[in-house]
Amino acid sequence: MVDARYERIIGDWTGTDEFVDGSGAASGILSIAPGPGGVVIDYVRRAGGHDLAAHAVIAGGGLWWFDSDGATPAQPGEAGWQDDMLVLDREHEGVRQVLGLIARADRIDLHLATAASGDGLAPVMSGSYSRRTLS
Repeated sequence: MVDARYERIIGDWTGTDEFVDGSGAASGILSIAPGPGGVVIDYVRRAGGHDLAAHAVIAGGGLWWFDSDGATPAQPGEAGWQDDMLVLDREHEGVRQVLGLIARADRIDLHLATAASGDGLAPVMSGSYSRRTLS
């Protein structure tokens, strides 16, 4: 059985990501659709010449993340709910990346933290996305 909390994040979203180092903001589009045993996420971020396109599949407790920076899963990451936050935890080239998506009444808040070589997690980016109507 698929967790009912996925229903709150399914849809098309648009928003802005802010980098905690002060390097600027990025516009983003987030599309989340039902998938077998979870959801499928498509994400596009545009930030001053460094665009990122990502595709993620979440099924059961597994996470498979692919992106235009070259991330391809050698092994699946983990996906799971902590209260109202969907936590996506994966490793790419020795760097742990933890993305949290928090379902609010009218938006999704996004938080990204990373850790290299066993260091503690450090915040990298946060964003807020509003549901959008496709024309």
